[in-house]
Amino acid sequence: MIETLREINERLISYYKDDVKNLKKQKLIKKLLSNNDCFLKMPIETAYCILDDLQIPEIYQKEIYIKLI
Repeated sequence: MIETLREINERLISYYKDDVKNLKKQKLIKKLLSNNDCFLKMPIETAYCILDDLQIPEIYQKEIYIKLI
């Protein structure tokens, strides 16, 4: 599952190459996702914000979060 999020993140980095604010956010997410256990080490609110920033539909976020932890 983490690998899928990394792929989404890479696509968003390419998409936002001309949008400094969103590009910076996606690069920070990329750094966080480099750790396989990152979702175990962060508050649930932060995890959901990351899933939201990765454009994961809200109805799937809980299911994905549970798989990640």
